[in-house]
Amino acid sequence: MAKKKVVLKLSMEDAKRRAKAMKCAVGLLGVVSASHDGDKLTVVGEGIDSVALTMLLRKKMGNVQLVTLTAIDEKK
Repeated sequence: MAKKKVVLKLSMEDAKRRAKAMKCAVGLLGVVSASHDGDKLTVVGEGIDSVALTMLLRKKMGNVQLVTLTAIDEKK
């Protein structure tokens, strides 16, 4: 499976909501790393189901938008 980079936009006003979003994201199978920048959450992993991730975050956090989904090429 190829590595994917998923960028999601969600409302993270305070540290508690940021921690909750990060906890949900890294708990998904295949996630290698997760980071946030403002209202955007970036998740990188191998074989990530972006729809399942979006639905999980919508259930826990409310309004979530899938901004981009890109494949990462590993150069050897």
